[in-house]
Amino acid sequence: MASKTRDIHSFITEEDLGNGQTSFRIDRLLRDPEYLFETLHYTLVTRQHLTEYDIVCGIGTMGGVIASTISTQYSIPLTLIRHAHITTNSTRSVLYELDGYHHSVEVEHDSIKEGGRILIVDDVLTSGEVLVAAISLVNTFNPSHVDCLCFLEQKSLRGRDKLKSKHPTVGVYVCATV
Repeated sequence: MASKTRDIHSFITEEDLGNGQTSFRIDRLLRDPEYLFETLHYTLVTRQHLTEYDIVCGIGTMGGVIASTISTQYSIPLTLIRHAHITTNSTRSVLYELDGYHHSVEVEHDSIKEGGRILIVDDVLTSGEVLVAAISLVNTFNPSHVDCLCFLEQKSLRGRDKLKSKHPTVGVYVCATV
């Protein structure tokens, strides 16, 4: 794959890495859909059997874009985990705290089948708070299996450690780390 595509770090500029923060711009990746798909495919296929998922859940706008790529390419149903008050039907929701503020994520109550195998997708794994909330949310559907995929992980924020401490049975996969 590396010979066909650019390294993920070519999408991150010096200004993105200022002040110890990574404000990675996923929209740069969307301009190269072949790279996006090849990277996702390589990460998932080398670690998982995609046909075993019953649904792909994208978190927010950018996680939803990545999840829709997976959903389309592998014919797996898609749903979105959104921030509260964005969905229109009755929902299930989970509260979480981030930067001293309370937030919530929600999903339409009938979008995930009880006992299913779920892949949760987000663009960047930072502190892990949103993913922990998303996992807690899908756990209300009593899934048989949950995995998470993030395109990029900012290791210094230790989000993976938080995920593993709160949800130790969940698989966490990333395409690249910074």
